[in-house]
Amino acid sequence: MDFDQENQVFLVTWEYDPYLEKKFDMGTYDSFLFLYNATYNGAEYPFLTNEAKNSLITGRQNIDIPKHKKQVTYEVYIFFVESYGGGNTDSMHLGKIKI
Repeated sequence: MDFDQENQVFLVTWEYDPYLEKKFDMGTYDSFLFLYNATYNGAEYPFLTNEAKNSLITGRQNIDIPKHKKQVTYEVYIFFVESYGGGNTDSMHLGKIKI
């Protein structure tokens, strides 16, 4: 996970494994990131998601982060959704990020 403060972009990368993709038939799955402010405390943006989904095989997904007036801690989750709406994976908690 990486946050580029200058460009306000949060990026998550992963290692693509063709063996697992084939074994679980996930070639048509797209990534979906969800950032959630669990403490809320009046945050301007209680949650953020990616606008464009990347394919699982790209090994990366980013979210454009709007400027915040105060620092906020987000819980970061990722899951993968079949492009044609047939299925999805369980979400995985990746950790926290302060923005």
